[in-house]
Amino acid sequence: MADEMDDDFEYDEDLASAPDLLERLQFVRGSKEDFSSMLRASNESNQWVRKFRDYDCYEKMLGADKLHDTVAKTKYGEYVGSCICFEFPEMSFVAIYYVCPKYRGKGVGSRLFADTVTDSLRKGNIGLHAVQAMSPVYEKELGFVKHADWLVDIVKMMNVNVEKINDLKSSLTVKGAREVGLENLVDYDTTVNKSKREPFVRHWAFERNDSVCKVVVDEKDHVIGYGCARLLSVVGYPSLCPIYADNDEAFIALFKALALCYEEELKENSLIDMRTPSTKTPRIKELLSDVAQIEVKSQCVPQFTKYVPDHDINKVYSITDMTLFI
Repeated sequence: MADEMDDDFEYDEDLASAPDLLERLQFVRGSKEDFSSMLRASNESNQWVRKFRDYDCYEKMLGADKLHDTVAKTKYGEYVGSCICFEFPEMSFVAIYYVCPKYRGKGVGSRLFADTVTDSLRKGNIGLHAVQAMSPVYEKELGFVKHADWLVDIVKMMNVNVEKINDLKSSLTVKGAREVGLENLVDYDTTVNKSKREPFVRHWAFERNDSVCKVVVDEKDHVIGYGCARLLSVVGYPSLCPIYADNDEAFIALFKALALCYEEELKENSLIDMRTPSTKTPRIKELLSDVAQIEVKSQCVPQFTKYVPDHDINKVYSITDMTLFI
């Protein structure tokens, strides 16, 4: 008995080195608290950025039965890693896949993935945004063989000049989401995504009270773009995601309206986060050259198991988040 107790505590100070690590960890249903732990850990190790209350949005958008969330913890409740998969009617998407650095390469990630992305889900189409180093692994070992013909650029705008944002010119009218109405917003979103996603538009853009949503209309009051912005947790600067627009002028109108909602934060941090398609990044740099220093910090590869969903990439200036395709 004493020997067994000694074994139990032998690796307490360095659990990651235990030969039976997976047996010592708990793999359980994740929660908002675990999501917050993931956000802090991933920001420290990989500079990932999100908002704690994004999880509230996921729950409202999907419901508990379609939000597949597995977390790994030690017996003392220490956070180890997460895998979250969103199940939509037309496909599923691996939204979060993260393991703390000292536990990587030990089978934790594989266990999390297998527990979350079940055989039932794998019967349908599944997507994810793969960091470039892992893209070949997802393709060869997990069957994510279908690639979009663009990459996601993780863009950081630095030294943002608020006065230059105010100087941006557009003759278009920008309205709030409620002035336009949910139905009109969903109809426009469908021209971008090519399949109707009312729960996403309702909960990410229209009803969310911890973010802003702006809509640009033409002279006939027709929607020609919309965008959202939220203040990121931990880092404290805004993320402008998504921004969908018919043309550059509509994008400029939305960028200006969204960024100026965080004028005080921008004066303090001078930073903006965006997730731009690689096909759009050069044009965005050109359009906003006087506003900020724009750097691509990294790139991700949109990959799927069966097919790349139909979408209009020409209207996408910034995707929603790494948790969704666009």
